[in-house]
Amino acid sequence: MIIYDMKTEDLINPIGIDEKKPRFSWKLQSKISGTVQTAYRIIVRSDNDTVWDSGKVTSDRSICIEYDGQSLSAMTKYSWQVSVWDEQGNEYTSDTADFETGLMNNEFNADWIGSPQETVNTYAVDNYKISCTFKSDNLGLVVNARNKDNYVLFNIGKDSVSVYEISDNAWNDNVQYKKLLGTFHVTEHFDSLELSVNKTNVLLYLNGQKVIDEDILPKNIINQPRKTFLMSVGFNQLNSVAEISHLKIETNNLVLQEDNFKNGLFSALGTYGNGKLTINNAFEIVNPVPSVNLRKRFNIEKAIKSARLYASAQGFYNACINGEKVSDDFYNPGFTDYRLKIQYQTFDVTDMLADGKNVISAVLGRGHYSGFCGYSGAMIYGKESSFIAMLNIVYTDGTSEVIKTDSSWEFTDKAPISDCDYFDGESYDARLEYNPLADDKRWVKCGIKQQPKKPVPTNGTLSDTDFKLTAQKGNTAKIIKNFVGKFVCENPKNHFVYDVGQNMVGTIKLKVKGQCGQSIKIRYGEMTYKDGCIYIKNLRSAANTDIYTLCGRDTEEFIPTFASHGFRYVEISGNGCDISKDMIISVDGLAISNIDTVTGEFECSNPLINRLQHNIRWGEIGNFLLIPTDCPQRNERMGWTDDMQVFAKTGAYNMNIKSFIDKWLDDLIDAQTMYNKNGAVPDTAPLGGDNRIDGCGGWGDAATIVPWEMYETYGDIRILKKCYDMMKKWVEYQNSTDRRNYGVRTVDGKEVPEQSDLATIPYIQVQQCRGDHLTYDNSTPYIYSATAYAAHSADILRRTAYILGKTDDEKRYTELFENIKRAFNDAWVNDDGSVSYYGEVSSQTAHCGESVALDGSVTRYTYYAENTPHCPSQTAYALAVDFDLIPKDKLKNTRKYFKNSILRNNGKLTVGFLGISHLAPALSKVDLDDVAFKLLEQEDNPSWLYSVKNGATTIWERWNSYIAETDTFGDVSMNSFNHYSYGAIGQWFFTDILGIRPVEFGYKSFMLAPKFGGGLTYAKGSFTSPYGKISSAWKLHDGKFTYDCTVPTNTTATLKLPNGDIHTLVGGSYHFEIDV
Repeated sequence: MIIYDMKTEDLINPIGIDEKKPRFSWKLQSKISGTVQTAYRIIVRSDNDTVWDSGKVTSDRSICIEYDGQSLSAMTKYSWQVSVWDEQGNEYTSDTADFETGLMNNEFNADWIGSPQETVNTYAVDNYKISCTFKSDNLGLVVNARNKDNYVLFNIGKDSVSVYEISDNAWNDNVQYKKLLGTFHVTEHFDSLELSVNKTNVLLYLNGQKVIDEDILPKNIINQPRKTFLMSVGFNQLNSVAEISHLKIETNNLVLQEDNFKNGLFSALGTYGNGKLTINNAFEIVNPVPSVNLRKRFNIEKAIKSARLYASAQGFYNACINGEKVSDDFYNPGFTDYRLKIQYQTFDVTDMLADGKNVISAVLGRGHYSGFCGYSGAMIYGKESSFIAMLNIVYTDGTSEVIKTDSSWEFTDKAPISDCDYFDGESYDARLEYNPLADDKRWVKCGIKQQPKKPVPTNGTLSDTDFKLTAQKGNTAKIIKNFVGKFVCENPKNHFVYDVGQNMVGTIKLKVKGQCGQSIKIRYGEMTYKDGCIYIKNLRSAANTDIYTLCGRDTEEFIPTFASHGFRYVEISGNGCDISKDMIISVDGLAISNIDTVTGEFECSNPLINRLQHNIRWGEIGNFLLIPTDCPQRNERMGWTDDMQVFAKTGAYNMNIKSFIDKWLDDLIDAQTMYNKNGAVPDTAPLGGDNRIDGCGGWGDAATIVPWEMYETYGDIRILKKCYDMMKKWVEYQNSTDRRNYGVRTVDGKEVPEQSDLATIPYIQVQQCRGDHLTYDNSTPYIYSATAYAAHSADILRRTAYILGKTDDEKRYTELFENIKRAFNDAWVNDDGSVSYYGEVSSQTAHCGESVALDGSVTRYTYYAENTPHCPSQTAYALAVDFDLIPKDKLKNTRKYFKNSILRNNGKLTVGFLGISHLAPALSKVDLDDVAFKLLEQEDNPSWLYSVKNGATTIWERWNSYIAETDTFGDVSMNSFNHYSYGAIGQWFFTDILGIRPVEFGYKSFMLAPKFGGGLTYAKGSFTSPYGKISSAWKLHDGKFTYDCTVPTNTTATLKLPNGDIHTLVGGSYHFEIDV
């Protein structure tokens, strides 16, 4: 028997973990069928000392075995081995595996460092002042600049000032324009200016004389990149010359930049001499608050045994040793609620240090900390980026040294990354690259920044919660695949479009050649119009634009590291100039994700369904970046709870998401804590984006559903233990007396009993702010779905309490589930097993005071019942059936009505987000597999295969994200082409078509119950469970059903064949054939 895949905290040989009692797992493989583990023994050592010997433990478990030895020391390497015994008493011993602890919750003995002055994000500054003295006949002052194609120009001539808006108009018709905003005359010579801007108002003084005092600047346009902010500034002196001195930029008495033309940031705008800056036939812009660059030079005189760097930041960071990145990570330290917690990372840098001179350096970007975050704008968590680090060096002579962030470090803002935002993009000027080891006058003493403060919640106060630096949990974000771009077209002129072949998330690797100072603009789109132009309107206000300025090398490579994009198509053009295609050597798409291990494979005889499975997986890979986002391209990218709860099971089949979701569940617990509203769970985690007041049924229920489904898959009881308090608080909150009643609805503050479905006991949820999101049938009342989910959460909590041995809680939540079920039946389930209800009465999505579905049908004031013109929705039946809310004596009739809900819509889908993961499972639960197969194989809109048929490579957010027949796109306010939620059908591929379901949590024992149907002639696939790979494959031919399966060593399976035959299987491979 072979012992393999040895993991600590679900990672192979991890470093920098903070778990006091880490969990060990391993898999077994034997050529002998039926081999099982009967006992194990784990030995953990530090050097040659044994810190834990479990002794021989009689057990067949090989997952999540908790360490139970001496207290683990911080920053220490441990090795471990496991021995196992089989049923014959044979002993097998593994190779050695390692893990290394991090700081173990000890504080960093270091300072947070950054710029020596206070800074802000200029993309959030709409009130600022610029002053300077100058000598020029035609000064071109540039402000509010996103790049050299989008800015405001103050053209200050001898006798007049003209103000222009310059725009490439990319979010409209892509026709560039230069729009005159105003011309203002002057009467005397001048050589100084003071420009004050307050949003769109301009106050300009020349030599103390007021020239402009008007509201003339461009306003922000909804769902387009922002215009009314400082962003970058500079001078456009093409075909002219200007001398500048005493240049100062400030906001609210905070000086952002001042003079220092010789060595500072302003020197990038022109040529320094005689205390002045000369700009001659040039156009340059800079962000007054660019990236933060830090370094510490030091010497090493002794032989090194080991070296570890522990680092974190407020904002994103890249750390380097001697000019080389310490890892291939992106977007460290990740995304958490930075008010409460920031992760730190641990790097083995032993081989990166040299004898003699060394330098450790770091570049900081805004990230979610001070950059844009969700819908809420910038600087949600803080204004300034800062860095903290400790380099721990152990020498071979037994001594050690710690190099930490403190006042001895140096800072510069004159560096290549002049601008960076996760949403908006990165600007990189290769002319400003530097050697971090060299003496260079651009470097000055860094600033010591304030330690993170005590967390301040969204509501009320927290008395016993402190800020924490915690170890990275799970994998960091890395490049997982390189897609080679192919040239598509040139449209519009001098705009070159490339296709990387897969809608993906990450960044690009661009190779170019050209002259020093030439600048390139890179835009990203998920789709193109039929003429080849990229489609970017659905990006909303996220500019998603990178800029690269060449330094003149033979070949130059640009990989943005602080911005992330969701795209398939890349448009390359000039930035303030035209470029030629021969400048572009290659364009590659670099897919970045926190998950990289495929656990689920599925294939069948229908190539469109196979493509759907591909799309589901790539939607998951792309969106599982830092957090499980709802979309990777627009100004949102938040961890929406409803998206995660409907997709959790599918996600766990497709990829190993254990540690990634374990970390997100920490975020969800933190979100509930920081929302601080009696147990309410906000719509997003980490908290920081769009959150509806009071939480919402179907969204907040992620607090129960996701932990439960992760436990089902991975068998790690610690998930339930750590989440139990959160689960309980949410269920208690939803069932508090002010969150439920007899079913009386409230619209605009008024009760509407005439539109209410009443129960005999008060267990119907009060009116919620959302329901079956983006459905084609908007009739399902929000309180109907919320009440169904409340019952489901109570049922999950009942089962969780039983597993955790909480007898009183089990009794309480069993009773609660039964009460909600009774109220649900009172209100909505009829004697004949059908459901009926008054349509949704919320005016949130109202048109002329009425709720309308995507198909335009009015739902308000309408009663929905069988055998009437208005029938109940697919979602209404799916939730009632899948959550076991229909009494068994009515279920047979419910089956008939459920089927009709599909047939009357011509076999097409009408469900939205809250129904999508329950539709096919509910159909199978009432033996309507034939209907589920027909739904799956449907190709007309709305259906899963419509997008596939029209070229999708990921899952669309809306059923009508794009309508091929009319060549039209869906509502730009919410239209992602990479949104995993509707991919929740993927779970049914595994649970029903392949028939793989857990019986014992973690798949120690499992069910194999394959199903055939529709037009499928074969299906095959596998799932790599915590115990090993389970395979399942069937084929129809000549009236026969042949079935092959593999059961991992040390597990058992119950096989139920389509003819009803049942077999008990042990580890091994099997073949069956039956008549059908």
